Amino acid sequence: MRSAASPTRPTGSTACSTIGSTANRYLAGDEYTIADMISYPWTVNWKAQGQDIDEFKYFKRWFDELAERPAVKRGMMAGTDLPPDPASLTDEDRAAIRKRMYNQRAMPVPA
Repeated sequence: MRSAASPTRPTGSTACSTIGSTANRYLAGDEYTIADMISYPWTVNWKAQGQDIDEFKYFKRWFDELAERPAVKRGMMAGTDLPPDPASLTDEDRAAIRKRMYNQRAMPVPA
């Protein structure tokens, strides 16, 4: 069994203990606050961390509830339309981007 201080615990282990040890609906009490807003994105990667959030029923309830909030959904989508990581582009894609960005000719303004 892993200890609560283990780095392999869910990133939200503080959330697990806060929600699991009290009657709180959210991290700072019964109202949704900035504490929930800033903690939720750190917890969404639980699968990649090798965690089973079903072990933490109160955390899972909090996680699932926040995941369904329309504003959280919009916030989690922010940035998904940004260009891909340049390291993941093919040589052809990088060449096309360089051509668009650096193949421009400026004209001097008449004096």
